[in-house]
Amino acid sequence: MNSMTGYGRGEFVGETYSIKVEIRSVNNRFTDVNIRLPHILFPFEEGIRRAIKSAVARGKLDVYINLKKDPSCAATVQLNKSLAQAYLNALEDFYHESKFHSMPRPRFIDILEMDGVLELVEGEDDENIYKAGLFQALEEALTNLLEMRRNEGENLKASMINDRSALEGIIEQVATRAPQVIEDNRRSLKDRVERELKDVALDEGRLATELAIMSDKLAIDEEIQRLYSHLNQFDSIIQTKEPAGRKLDFLIQEFNREINTIGSKTSDADSLNLVVEMKSIVEKLREQTQNIE
Repeated sequence: MNSMTGYGRGEFVGETYSIKVEIRSVNNRFTDVNIRLPHILFPFEEGIRRAIKSAVARGKLDVYINLKKDPSCAATVQLNKSLAQAYLNALEDFYHESKFHSMPRPRFIDILEMDGVLELVEGEDDENIYKAGLFQALEEALTNLLEMRRNEGENLKASMINDRSALEGIIEQVATRAPQVIEDNRRSLKDRVERELKDVALDEGRLATELAIMSDKLAIDEEIQRLYSHLNQFDSIIQTKEPAGRKLDFLIQEFNREINTIGSKTSDADSLNLVVEMKSIVEKLREQTQNIE
């Protein structure tokens, strides 16, 4: 069982560039992947998304990708030979035609300082240069993310198993009290009817039948049996290696349904206190379930 909360980091360091990938995930009903990456890596965005969705079933994931290039490989210096030759020819002509023969002749270093002779040319990146390093860093980040989500999931699982055991203990108390509560309700109804109709001749057989019907309506045997069935389903789901969050979320709703029904059928103070305790535990389970993949 995996949590939806986690963090993973991966890095690739090559001769001319390095790539760092960070992934943060939190709980979400669906799989929501947000990717921030340099423009040069845009062609790989869909491949990154597919890789993440194949590894993660649910959660909101923020992916940050940083690319650093070696500055010495990012641009080249080019000599504009034709322009340099033109400068040289013009200066030589001027030197020979002028009256300043006492001045030194033009030098090559002087030509290099002329505007436009040396040009800094930004290299045009080929995104495929970075593909292998990108997906290597992504794989490492995903591996670390999944490990953290598994560890968090195991912690959640242990906590939920303890809460499940506590819930079963309270259900057993409610089940033990149920027959006496029904008998108390039956006796209370009988006393109330006899008190309200003390001056009316009662058909004891009819009264017994009506009391039996009312007692049956207040019985909670079926709800208790369904709660035990839900506990068995819980045990099965929580041990599976498949994503369990949605199934557990539905099961928690069923727990609440049965507990609310039990609460509506009883007026016994002790039983109502037990209902409150059960609802408290189920709410805790619900909160934990929200973070399960």
